[in-house]
Amino acid sequence: MKPLIRQLSNAKSHYFLGSQGVNYEYRMKGNQDGDAIVMLHNLGMDCRVFLPNIDALAEDYLVVAISLRGHGLSDKPKSGSADAYNLSALVQDVIEITWNLEVQRFHLVGHGLGAIIGYEILSQDPDTLLSLTSISAPVSNGSLKELNKINAKVNGLASRMMKQKQLANIAAKFVSDNEQTISFVRDEIFYGSDFKILKNFKGLLESVDYTEVIQESSLPMLLIEGEFDFMTESRNGKKAMQDMLALMGDNYPHAHQIIPNTGHIPSLDDPTAFNQVLLGFLKSI
Repeated sequence: MKPLIRQLSNAKSHYFLGSQGVNYEYRMKGNQDGDAIVMLHNLGMDCRVFLPNIDALAEDYLVVAISLRGHGLSDKPKSGSADAYNLSALVQDVIEITWNLEVQRFHLVGHGLGAIIGYEILSQDPDTLLSLTSISAPVSNGSLKELNKINAKVNGLASRMMKQKQLANIAAKFVSDNEQTISFVRDEIFYGSDFKILKNFKGLLESVDYTEVIQESSLPMLLIEGEFDFMTESRNGKKAMQDMLALMGDNYPHAHQIIPNTGHIPSLDDPTAFNQVLLGFLKSI
């Protein structure tokens, strides 16, 4: 794999002021005449986590990578409460941004929380989605318990009197064993992240249940996981993936792809392999 720094996109930053007074950061690049791909990151990250993927996708698609509220250079809602970070608000953010860009339907690629926002859009407004790709986020009780445990652990670290650089280093090593990924996530993303804001997402996933919507949906779906992803290596994580595939059944015969030698962020650990898998899926629809 080439060094990540050589694969980073020059996609420009844009900003959009939403109806709730929150200013959102997003990166955009690509074919204005092609279908749109909206990319949503996980908790504690931001739109830059997709920089090694944007150019390959942008040859045929219009790519929009969004920093969710409270992340990256997007604003933090002034209330600072959990109510300002519920799933309905996060979904509204994505819809407002895409409608402002005159994008009414799109392929959604979500990592962790980003994927859960995708499932929420699927349950609320399925006609908005052309497809849904979930990275490291099989949605079942097992995976949600695992995500809540991880969130609690990071919250615990953030609540201590720990220097930001030290916290960023711990968090980066938690999500990958790849030295290039660790250095990129630590220095370019986590070092500037406000981990204390994660407490506002506490309980966000406790009552989520997409079982029925997944079983009834005919939307093309793809589940991507890293071979050594801590999410699916755990007992809860393995069961979550098995439950998810059982839910999807025979309607999605090629829906599960494992990227070899990658961890929790396969799109960074091996961008080339990740891009090939994603593009293969999108072009098969």
